[in-house]
Amino acid sequence: EEMAALDVSAMAVAVLRDGKTVWAEGFGTLTPSGSAPVDADTRFRVASVTKSMTSIAVLQQVEAGCLELSDRISDHMPFDMELQPGMASDMRVEHTLNMTAGLYDVEAQTGQDGDGYIEPFVERMQQVNVLLSPPGRMYNYSNTNSVVAGRLVELCAGDFYRKYMDTSVLAPLGLS
Repeated sequence: EEMAALDVSAMAVAVLRDGKTVWAEGFGTLTPSGSAPVDADTRFRVASVTKSMTSIAVLQQVEAGCLELSDRISDHMPFDMELQPGMASDMRVEHTLNMTAGLYDVEAQTGQDGDGYIEPFVERMQQVNVLLSPPGRMYNYSNTNSVVAGRLVELCAGDFYRKYMDTSVLAPLGLS
């Protein structure tokens, strides 16, 4: 019933007790028209859950003393929207976490996977996009906020986002 209500072809469910899996099962197929079944070990993308994980990483950098939530983004990296010079000058770290940076949600994906793609994405975004509003003025759920926050994590950690997330956010939680 839940799969039909959500219009999804697959789902996995697990029940944990005292940190241990006591029951897990997969339902449906990997693709809507496919025959390959989903099981309890099928991996799914976590999508927007990474926004909260990125927030954890940013807050770890605040705790480490590299960032303050009130810091301007430009205190840590070159940041200005070329089509609106100066408008991003007051964009702060906190704006990226609470979705009030005014950043347009860039949906175009390169299809590239791996390390080293956040920096050129942020650079290109500054060249071709505009802000929807001055920072701090309006809420706009945007993946781009988290990408900018992820770049700040890379700069503070001196490592790629994925590696930092694996070692400093996921591994301490027993996740991979």
